[in-house]
Amino acid sequence: MQKFQSSKWLTSRPHVIVLSLLLAFVLWAVVVLSVNSTGTRTIDNVVVRIPTNGASYQALGLDIIDDGQTTYTVSVTVSGDRSIIGGLNQDSFTVTPVFSSVTQPGNYSLQLQVTKANQMQNYTIQSVSPSELSLTFAEVVTENFTIVPEVTGVSVADGYILQSIAATPGTIQVSGADTAVERIDRVVASVQLDQELSASTTVTGDIKLLDVAGNEIPTEDFRMDISQVDLLIPVYKEGELPLEVGFINIPEGFDTSFLNYSLSPASIRVASTEENISSLGKKTVGYIDLANYSLGDVYQFEIVLSTSYINVDSVEAVTVAFDESNLSSKKITVSDIRVNNVPEGFEVNVVTTAINGVTVIGRQGEVEELLPAGVVAEVDASNINIVQGNYSVPVSFQIPSKDDVWVAGSYVVTIEVSKG
Repeated sequence: MQKFQSSKWLTSRPHVIVLSLLLAFVLWAVVVLSVNSTGTRTIDNVVVRIPTNGASYQALGLDIIDDGQTTYTVSVTVSGDRSIIGGLNQDSFTVTPVFSSVTQPGNYSLQLQVTKANQMQNYTIQSVSPSELSLTFAEVVTENFTIVPEVTGVSVADGYILQSIAATPGTIQVSGADTAVERIDRVVASVQLDQELSASTTVTGDIKLLDVAGNEIPTEDFRMDISQVDLLIPVYKEGELPLEVGFINIPEGFDTSFLNYSLSPASIRVASTEENISSLGKKTVGYIDLANYSLGDVYQFEIVLSTSYINVDSVEAVTVAFDESNLSSKKITVSDIRVNNVPEGFEVNVVTTAINGVTVIGRQGEVEELLPAGVVAEVDASNINIVQGNYSVPVSFQIPSKDDVWVAGSYVVTIEVSKG
């Protein structure tokens, strides 16, 4: 039998390669079995979550004063199986301050607590850095502010007018730390349009809080009941509205066209829809009672427009004055007193023999020519509650011979009623 020669076997190249591989495998197994599979890891930029509802400090009427830093982050160190901790990230933890030490307004260094987002994962939270968060607390106040529309870049087409922009809703409720709310000078609803308008439109405006210097205050420091509002931008067509007056107690056949009077202003600018402006007529501002007119009288009437129109000129009243260069007046005594429409079965006799001091006004030449006999006073018995006795009753006047003369004032006569 041939004897085994070890020296030759060990010097054989194939044999050496096989032996090296076997030794390498043994060494790898020893290392794997001897090294621990656990480790530690630090996850940075984990956000600290500060509750905005239901926190214990809010039950005390307190709120956090933020110095402008709206996000706080920490680093969390964990230990455990490398295959588990290797898959952790910033969302794997919940970091919150412990508010139990907050009992009144002031600055507090609050401990931070870290909990697992997935409680089923088997690893250990070693530490959080920094371990404390410094926060300042103040009393919470709530205040209502009027919202001021702030629309820029708006222009209107020729012949149109832009009216005051209105916000809906018109007020906003802002809650926050008292010192923070005190900084708010006004609240605006802001929008940039860069547009020419020829009709009303509604846009959405973003709420901005401004201090007294006009600097914007971050809204994150506050709780607001709204964040946007509707802004109505009213754009209307302009037009010229002529004004006029009317007359009452005009004698039969009397022509008022010879009366020369002026209105100041004679017209006003108004704004409304295209349809309304295109159908504009004259506006009667009031009526002049000729029966109560006296030379030298000046009238003033309030200009009242319907809600469909806007008084662009903001003129509230119109003044009416007469050019009396062609008018005159005088007093006469009227003795021709007649009774009309006497009910059957009654007799009406005029006790008054003449009405003194009757004022007549009219065209200058006709007033001068008018004789007392040309004026008739009339009692309309149909307007009287006819019973027996003596009564003072009003009279009206007729001037048959003159078209441009009338009687001004109120007059009465005494009548006697008896059964016929």
